[in-house]
Amino acid sequence: MTKNEKDLSEAMQRNPRLVQLFRGEPIESWHHGAVAVADGRGKLLMSLGDIDARVFPRSTAKLLQAIPSIETGAVDRMGFGVDELAVSCASHTGTRRHVELVSAMLAKAGLSTADLACGPHPPGDVASQAELAAAGEKPTRLHNACSGKHAAMLATAVTMGEPVAHYEDRGHPVQQRVAAVLGEFLGRDFDAHLCGIDGCSVPTWSVPLGAFAQGMARFVSGEGLSQQRATACRRILLACMTRPELVSGPDQFCSQVTTRTQGDVFMKMGVEGIYLAIIASKAIAVAVKIDDGADRAAQAVMATIIGQLVLGDEDALANLYPRRQINWAGTEGGALLPTEALRNAVAHIV
Repeated sequence: MTKNEKDLSEAMQRNPRLVQLFRGEPIESWHHGAVAVADGRGKLLMSLGDIDARVFPRSTAKLLQAIPSIETGAVDRMGFGVDELAVSCASHTGTRRHVELVSAMLAKAGLSTADLACGPHPPGDVASQAELAAAGEKPTRLHNACSGKHAAMLATAVTMGEPVAHYEDRGHPVQQRVAAVLGEFLGRDFDAHLCGIDGCSVPTWSVPLGAFAQGMARFVSGEGLSQQRATACRRILLACMTRPELVSGPDQFCSQVTTRTQGDVFMKMGVEGIYLAIIASKAIAVAVKIDDGADRAAQAVMATIIGQLVLGDEDALANLYPRRQINWAGTEGGALLPTEALRNAVAHIV
């Protein structure tokens, strides 16, 4: 067992149960994980589990990855607006609107779909999948959930006069700028052994969950940031809050949370059970990592926390995640519920 495997194994053993699945009265299964909540000054308001253990933020780091597109002048040079900024931070569902928007971004940079390093995969949107099938067409790289992020990264390379080829490599200036931004927000430098390859082929860096929550709280508050960087953060967050359906999809958990909270909460999912929430009115960031990578558990945890902190009711968002376990006959057979440990921890924040 490597040191990283040993550290992760020990962290998982220290993490509490956050969500339990009941089938009748007995517990059928459960999910362990860690939670970190930080305010705009970077102070930890709540922690559950080992928040010093390193995790991969994956797509929850897209707001940070988008900053260089503004600071290099690419966004303004290319004439990107609110929609383009939103899709730059997206894990989108490949709807026609998403695809057309990313295609237009590439065209403005003088590039094409072939320049994207992310691979093609079917749209996450069921209707869009059916539309492609009916037309006898195959998914392209534009349908990749991260194509907007890649288009923005390519735009920075074009703006800076850098090679477009291999922009996804860790040593390329595009990725070096991203790593520098992450380092500032997380207060650390990155060694090569902390880097992995994300599902869309760009680098993803392993960071402590608590440090990530603190860094993202500073993202929304601007605490300790230069005026230029704080302005870039505000532009990105405003775009994401204004166009949540472009950051995910109109019927997705994340966009529905933003709608239900009247634009006060930005929710961003990653994969492998990691989620980020930014509560604008409180300048608070919430980071969640579920040990077994279950998306349903991360949604349950986030719904509980946001329901209590923003809407004053931990059950206010319960219908946005699969809380009721309905079988194929339409009968409710169980329930996915937050544990007492999670509810008590959240109650002490309010």
